[in-house]
Amino acid sequence: MADSLHIPCPLHISGVFVDFIKSGKNVEFAEVRIGKLHSQIERNAEKTLRQTFSPPMILSLADSFSLHLRCKTLFGMKTEHQDVDFDVEDIFRVSGTRTEPERQEYIIFHKKIKILVELSEQAEQPSDDGLALQPTTDEIIRICPRFRILVIGKTGVGKSSLINNAFGVQNAIASHDMPGEANIDTEFVSHQNDRFVLHDSKGFEPGGGGNVNIVQDFINRRRNMPALKDQLHAVCVELP
Repeated sequence: MADSLHIPCPLHISGVFVDFIKSGKNVEFAEVRIGKLHSQIERNAEKTLRQTFSPPMILSLADSFSLHLRCKTLFGMKTEHQDVDFDVEDIFRVSGTRTEPERQEYIIFHKKIKILVELSEQAEQPSDDGLALQPTTDEIIRICPRFRILVIGKTGVGKSSLINNAFGVQNAIASHDMPGEANIDTEFVSHQNDRFVLHDSKGFEPGGGGNVNIVQDFINRRRNMPALKDQLHAVCVELP
């Protein structure tokens, strides 16, 4: 009777690997969906995608678990959207029979696309009554691993100096030395924290409507990026 009431502990999904070498299709986009939580898988090589989750994604027996794919045919003539549903009960069944408790792989094939799910050892349960608030920083970083900032302002106001000094970037172009040379699409990554990505813009000049259009186009393009890490998250306006 006690066994029938036993509820298995959640599983820890530490990574997902997608191999479409033999499928004849190009997987342009893949996203893991566990319940209401979605996480994109990064492209690892020309015909593979891999994503490691730190901390691991948590899968309970009652959760839905699927992989959303956006594929193009061999000649790129047609785009297809496919949802691959996992048998959660089977994953738990396989997990219960594993011989190496620290790691196991669960593999399925979908139309010659190989999908590998990495199961990691379950984390130790907290010793308290479970009422303590859990940190959310790791979960935020997993969902959005890069925070993208655009710096705008008048020429010579100190945009590049702000990027250099505040974020520890050493190679930003100083607009007062080389006016008009900043390329808004160039990424400057902070050495102090590589999760910050900075974009410098050409300085605004009286009557220089072209630079305003460049900034507006950049913001619109970033807004439509499918991956959250590629979108624009903040605009910093540098004042004199």
